[in-house]
Amino acid sequence: MTDTAFYALFVVMVGVFSFFYGIKATKIFDVRAPDAPTSWKFHQFWLNFLGSLLGWVLFTFAAIRVFQCYGGSCTQLVNTWDAGMLLAGFIGVTGHLPIATVGLILHFSNLVEKYAKPNGK
Repeated sequence: MTDTAFYALFVVMVGVFSFFYGIKATKIFDVRAPDAPTSWKFHQFWLNFLGSLLGWVLFTFAAIRVFQCYGGSCTQLVNTWDAGMLLAGFIGVTGHLPIATVGLILHFSNLVEKYAKPNGK
């Protein structure tokens, strides 16, 4: 198999898996919303599709860097950024990047709200 065919097959696989997470994430993670409007369903598809796609991209770039170092053609040493990209990529590939992102945003807004009040009350 040529490199071009391998990359094309990989891109198709990433697209299929990301599309699958976009379509089925509410069933996979048992989100119950039987009467949800179409806009909510589209939002869930889009959020989960992009979360999975971003996870694949992060994981792929980080894995390529790590494998280059093991192959001896390392341009930079593997560092904590690479480990962070591998972790974020794994979280995205497994479908948890959207909920992790939403959770971080909510916790950050709670911290801001807590400390923005006078005397932290």
